[in-house]
Amino acid sequence: FKQEGQVTLIFHPLETGQEIKLKLRYSGEIDESVAYLDIPDKLFYKPKDNPFLPFVLGKRTAIVEKDFIFLTPEVMWYPSAVPPVNPMAPFCSGKDFTRFKLTVENPGELIFLSQGKEEKNKKQVSFHNEEPLTGISLCAGKFRKKNINMGKFNAEFYHFEKQPFFSNDLKIVTTNSIIEEYRDILHFNNLPDNPPFKLMLVETPLSITSFFRPWKKSSDFAQPEIFFWPERGATFNVNFKGLKNVHEKKGDPSMSDQRIQDHLRNYLIFQINREKIFHEDEKKNTNSWEKNKYNICPVLFRDTCFIQSEEFPIMDIMIKNILEEEAHFSFFTGRISPSPETIFALNYLDKHSLEEALQDKKLSEDILLEIIHYKKRDLLHYLSSCCRRDSIINLFREFLSNPYQIVSFEEIINTFKERFNTDIHSFIRSWYREKGLPTIIVQETQRGKIEGDRLNRYAAHIKLYNPTDINAIIRISFEDIRYWGPSSPSIRYHLIPAHSCKLIKMTNDNRYQIILYTGISHNIPNQLQLPPIPFSTKDTTNGIFDCEHNKSIISNKELTVDNEDEGFSLIEPTHERINSLFQNKSTRYNDRAYNANKWTKLYSFIYYGDVVKSVFYKIGGKGNYKARWETTITEPGEYEIFVYLPRVENLQNNLYSYGNGAKQHYLIEYKKETHEVILDLSKPYSFNEWFSLGTFTLGSGKTSVTLNDKGGPKQFIVADVIKWIKRK
Repeated sequence: FKQEGQVTLIFHPLETGQEIKLKLRYSGEIDESVAYLDIPDKLFYKPKDNPFLPFVLGKRTAIVEKDFIFLTPEVMWYPSAVPPVNPMAPFCSGKDFTRFKLTVENPGELIFLSQGKEEKNKKQVSFHNEEPLTGISLCAGKFRKKNINMGKFNAEFYHFEKQPFFSNDLKIVTTNSIIEEYRDILHFNNLPDNPPFKLMLVETPLSITSFFRPWKKSSDFAQPEIFFWPERGATFNVNFKGLKNVHEKKGDPSMSDQRIQDHLRNYLIFQINREKIFHEDEKKNTNSWEKNKYNICPVLFRDTCFIQSEEFPIMDIMIKNILEEEAHFSFFTGRISPSPETIFALNYLDKHSLEEALQDKKLSEDILLEIIHYKKRDLLHYLSSCCRRDSIINLFREFLSNPYQIVSFEEIINTFKERFNTDIHSFIRSWYREKGLPTIIVQETQRGKIEGDRLNRYAAHIKLYNPTDINAIIRISFEDIRYWGPSSPSIRYHLIPAHSCKLIKMTNDNRYQIILYTGISHNIPNQLQLPPIPFSTKDTTNGIFDCEHNKSIISNKELTVDNEDEGFSLIEPTHERINSLFQNKSTRYNDRAYNANKWTKLYSFIYYGDVVKSVFYKIGGKGNYKARWETTITEPGEYEIFVYLPRVENLQNNLYSYGNGAKQHYLIEYKKETHEVILDLSKPYSFNEWFSLGTFTLGSGKTSVTLNDKGGPKQFIVADVIKWIKRK
């Protein structure tokens, strides 16, 4: 054999189906430096985990001392065929299912805890797993123990001697009150009713650290059958004393001490059964959702199986995420206004593949999660274009129902081919390795009643064009919102091949909305409500058909410049331009309208644009910030100039682009002539409306319209698109 650090290479031939017994003797000290190699240094060496604590606790990943022992699979303290994490591509980490037997000699006065059935005598304590596990932990200390039998499983709580169980400010929390919340957690999260053989809650010193891993949806504090609990709950991201003081200061007579304690206990329970928790920083007056390393939910699952693929190692996460989302199906898979992470994820995929993203150490975790999220949906939508969606879900569930097994993804591919007569291997390869984004151009949307139809149905015809070299995967619906479901016959999934145009025909019993989801594409936002043109037809056909795309005709009599076009520019004060060089790009974009004091981009399907539908907006100012649209007139004459103004509003903070004397100030320039136009927006207008700035005689050459930010402190100034229409 050969040893390289923590890896032992054993050179012994092993044929298919052959088994050997291997006996390995090893000794030495635990090397904590081998733990959490996938965690960035900036996060690993962050001094404080809990902002409410005034001191630094330490960063121990393992402890082997006279009075306390703490070991998890992360420090590789026992031989394993698969490492706990792939540090180069954590989302591609593997799993192995093993029946462990652990024996500890001369335990002394310490109570030793590990997974499996315990057998104990004066000389040793041993643990034997009745079911295969992905790893084992060992913890030992001077604990007090309490058993709580809950019928189907046994719960055990271990906490340190000679000190209170929990924070002095949370007196009502007892072992019963914590463990009895188990059933509520199961119910709230729709977890399967198959709790582990036993559940141990074990209190550990505050110096022990762990890190949230999104591919686990928790940290190493959550182990099979064991949940490691911080001493007295001190490192929970909860300021119990602060919360208690807030309730006491309110002086509400109905808020008795008992009710305050109940409220704090419920807040605690909320903290341990969520993947993310809400964090409010009172000093900075900010709030955010943060990853919760004390999420207990993974402990409540049994590992069913692991989908293994050397070629596509992300498939286990993808398929399990598909099944998890299916249990909470929502038709609105695209946001009205995409998050900054979505924008960055799509920009990344325009130049990189999923395979590259999984190995890119510079890519932020949030953006990688967004990439995986959208790739998961594209995978499901493509498979749903080959057969019924519920058939795919049933196939995946069928494979995952095999407990404690390694399932080959190639076996799933072969079963899919046999069952649905479709070979998906080539698609999976391009889905995993292809870079670049398609573009979907909606060329026609028609909806109307079918003439002479005895069922009184309505038809919808949608023409979609993909001018790019990349295949597009879309989902489209013509359905009653009350009956939306993952396998509804009026929800279609289609592949729009590169350089193709398709006509999609659908029928239903009413004039329902037509909603298009374009998935991973240049289209932003990627979910659109299509405005239909009324038409009359006798066509009752359903399906997707080849067709010719509409040729674009460039007219010199109608000129349009959108805020996404080259003719558009932003003009800002010098200090703002300098600041922008050092700011994160995400500060120029937000997924909702807020009190922005500089030009900020916002996306929505109600905004103007063929592919990208966006506006720039900011709060009213003194006129120092400007937006300019410029075009070239080739046919002199009289032109009426229109501005498109979608409504932008923040109801919570009473910020609007209209009402309360709102105005927008425009300057029209051509050659040496200028005209100032003030647009009165004091009355509410429709969500998307064109306003005329007047008619002007324009000669050949460049002409421009400039908007400045003059306005009130409660007014949004909005810049979207300008149109010049030749009248004479």
